[in-house]
Amino acid sequence: MFQKSIKFGNFHFYILIYYMRYLHTIFVFLCFTLLAFFSFGIQETFANGLITQVNENSSETKVRKLQEVFKGLGLYNGEIDGNFNSIKEALVNYQVENGIVPNKDHYEAGYFGNKTINSLKQKFGKNFEDLQKEFLTLETPKEGQEGYFIVTAYYSPVAGQSKYTTGSYETELRLNGGGNTANGKKPSNGTIAAPRNYPFGTKIYLEGFGVGEVNDRGGAIVNSGDNGHLHDRIDIWMGYGDEGRIRTAAWGVKTVKGSIVSSNTQIKTNFETFQSPEDSTSNSNKSSQIDKYKNLYVSAENPNSDDVLNLQKLLKEVNLYNGNLDGKYDSIKDILINFQLENKIIFDKNSPEAGYFGKKTFEAFKNKFGNNFELVNNSPTPVVQNTLESKETLSSELTQAEKERLKLVRDEIYNEMKNKVGGNEQALQEYLLKSKDTLRNYSKKYSGKKLEILNYFIEIL
Repeated sequence: MFQKSIKFGNFHFYILIYYMRYLHTIFVFLCFTLLAFFSFGIQETFANGLITQVNENSSETKVRKLQEVFKGLGLYNGEIDGNFNSIKEALVNYQVENGIVPNKDHYEAGYFGNKTINSLKQKFGKNFEDLQKEFLTLETPKEGQEGYFIVTAYYSPVAGQSKYTTGSYETELRLNGGGNTANGKKPSNGTIAAPRNYPFGTKIYLEGFGVGEVNDRGGAIVNSGDNGHLHDRIDIWMGYGDEGRIRTAAWGVKTVKGSIVSSNTQIKTNFETFQSPEDSTSNSNKSSQIDKYKNLYVSAENPNSDDVLNLQKLLKEVNLYNGNLDGKYDSIKDILINFQLENKIIFDKNSPEAGYFGKKTFEAFKNKFGNNFELVNNSPTPVVQNTLESKETLSSELTQAEKERLKLVRDEIYNEMKNKVGGNEQALQEYLLKSKDTLRNYSKKYSGKKLEILNYFIEIL
């Protein structure tokens, strides 16, 4: 994604993108924060399965590992207790003595990252590299391993969708890495972004989501213990266009139980589990017979044979397909794309959404063929659902999912700033007060959703 490390979006900090779009040219606070993320979080979070980031917000396990390394190098003679304060003085002294920071009060002092790692490599050579491999290597998750994940979501924008998080297709596409994952592929159903100790191709089962495959990375996609996360954080891809955007907003941030499954496990997800409230239809009357296909999703790049079989049945029922019910995607691909073109779901055959069957295409089928289904089954006249676009609220009021993401942004910023001022609470509070004043001044220039974002962020900061 370019890698998705610089996009945050995906999951990637969904609401932070608002700030990058609307405020980054005028809001020094967020610029400084993003600079901190880019210089530390992105470059130092991952490097071939090695721990490359330790600070006062890291887990006890990571701190113990750092203590072991410093003890092995003769730089620390304290207890291996996982307490960052125990090793902080030794770490800061090394950084000052070796010119990594100018003094112990510098905002980078006490932050173990790439600068310190490179210095240790130059000074201790193989001795440090051996200790690094022994203590700072992240274990690769094994098949059958169970646990919990912090799960966020992201999507891929397309030209012509009804709304963009950042305000335009170009900026949204750029912030989403130009449409490619970190391994160079296009995202598809089941794509997951995970920390670097999860090799590409690792398959993860998530309760309520299904089975996905790791094919992406991200700067905010970190292991447990980093940035205050209790569990490894991963990002799940929610699809293309408005459908993907709405699902992403509806998902928010969740703690989900999951497990590493066999590489032979079939990728299968259930997007209906996390539709937004405005994406659901409340109707006490009987549904149209075509509604039996409303949960159907078929990927153009990684089609599931069972899903394709159901799509063949749908196409046959509306007399668009008369071939075999064999679950072979190629047999219905052109039919599906032609239908999408005719109904203006896509504008050309090379569109990123071409050949995908999801909510938007289902709605088009229901609008066009719903009555036919009812007549065949002697059912009442169907209630035709509106498209996803028309279901979205036009209110500027923030959703709960957006508020949760703003809190996540606040926590990330707070932790970064706390590190920069060396834990000095007075300096931190002064900085936050100045930031609030700056935000209040700029909030006078905005209205609607932008103003709601600013006001809520000021409130929780």
